[in-house]
Amino acid sequence: MQMLSPDGVSYSFDHRANGYARGEGAVVLVLKRLSDAIRDSDVIRAVVRATGSNQDGRTPGITQPSAESQEQLIRHVYKSCNLGFESTRYVEAHGTGTQLGDATEMKAIGRAFRASRSPKHPLYVGSVKSNIGHLEGCSGLAGILKSIMILEMGVIPPSALFEKISPKINAKIYNVEVPTKCIPWPTNGLRRISVNSFGFGGSNGHVILDDAYHTLESMNLQSFHNTLVDSTLQKSQTNGSIPNGKLNGTNGNDHASDCGVIADPAHVNGSTTGGSTQSVKASGGGVQLLVWSARDEAALRLVMQQYTDYFDKRVSGHEEKLRRLAYTLSSRRSVMAWRAFAVVDSSEKSTAISAATSTLIRSAREAGMAWIFTGQGAQYAQMGWELLKFPIFKSTLVRIEDVFRALGATWSLLGKTADCLYLNVHANF
Repeated sequence: MQMLSPDGVSYSFDHRANGYARGEGAVVLVLKRLSDAIRDSDVIRAVVRATGSNQDGRTPGITQPSAESQEQLIRHVYKSCNLGFESTRYVEAHGTGTQLGDATEMKAIGRAFRASRSPKHPLYVGSVKSNIGHLEGCSGLAGILKSIMILEMGVIPPSALFEKISPKINAKIYNVEVPTKCIPWPTNGLRRISVNSFGFGGSNGHVILDDAYHTLESMNLQSFHNTLVDSTLQKSQTNGSIPNGKLNGTNGNDHASDCGVIADPAHVNGSTTGGSTQSVKASGGGVQLLVWSARDEAALRLVMQQYTDYFDKRVSGHEEKLRRLAYTLSSRRSVMAWRAFAVVDSSEKSTAISAATSTLIRSAREAGMAWIFTGQGAQYAQMGWELLKFPIFKSTLVRIEDVFRALGATWSLLGKTADCLYLNVHANF
């Protein structure tokens, strides 16, 4: 369908946009109610304010998106939680790197946000696809993950590969800008990002994310967070520069890459520089995840007891030994049906391991086989008839035919006359 870039890269919103590059990746997000996350002392990475989805409806073709439907979705999601557009300073766009798709999306974004922005204070728009390609089924989650990092760092990164805006995009009239350098978050206080994601065939999705620190502060709540709120960074925002340096994150090894940011580790780990929120200080850098596996519950309890004794005698108090043990358990042991885990600090004794014995979990039972008809792929005449050699497929069609007959159908799924055409066309239902 000529959607892939012959160059093998995604030139998001660029004048060279010629299709998207396929990427591979996996993203896992843990979602909780804010009150539950605070109760469980979780590190809150960001707060989801609202989500929504819709469908393009009728367009000139299945590959041609609708700017109107995309704009309607953005407005609907903001209206659903009574939010204005003025606090949103960055949109993580779908931005596949196709001329038509990029222009259509920027048109929808521009129409929704232009009244709240100006040439001097534009809306910044970027896409992670220019960095890692199009992850397709995982692309929306990749955009959310990038947005969470922006909210925490308070820095908008440049759009990779970008040279100049596509001639099909009128950036001036829409008050939008594709960043070409690291930009400190343009305002003090709340940081808010919108994330766009679309599906082939017209599915549209939109998510609004707020940073954890300012959300907790506004609600006068206390909890762990990883948001950088440093006086040095706040001062640098007034002159548009970012000091060079290193960011000490929760694991003590996170670097701010090309957008070097200096910060006090305590701010990242939960405490703040002031205000109504005094968040809880998180654990140090020696925390590791220990995972055990066995064939049955009794064996798993025995394994954990053995490791409890080993931990007290050989590991406790030694951060490097704990790191090696975590690696061995996760990468050098067979994965079996029964499993347990514990999050352990090298300074602790084995109490964390003992506590994990109450959360032994059995994975899913024996995996079964399923027929999946996706509605896409290679299709040809009479392919449905070939599947009749499988008894379960044939018996299922017989049962379906009985249901259709009971509902008043005058045709037959398995008929040998004109009804054959129906099966040929719809066998991939």
